[in-house]
Amino acid sequence: MRNAPALGAVPVVVLTGTQRNMLERGKFAQMWYALQDEIATTYHAEHLIAAHSGHYIQLDQPELVVSAISRVLAQVAAHQSLRPANSP
Repeated sequence: MRNAPALGAVPVVVLTGTQRNMLERGKFAQMWYALQDEIATTYHAEHLIAAHSGHYIQLDQPELVVSAISRVLAQVAAHQSLRPANSP
């Protein structure tokens, strides 16, 4: 992520599922969550945790995906980027 391209004012939402299969627990899961946080931080994105989803968040929690898309569209319409509540 250190060499990630800048996205400018493009709004970004990172959705992270927490339900992992047996092979994706422990150290792998810790690394995965750290990388998801890094992506959100790099792109000044809102990071939403999908507590009841695995990889296919759109199937497990479609309302969360629809909400994230709606927020991005609203920000685009307003010409603003999404920023976490605690960012400047």
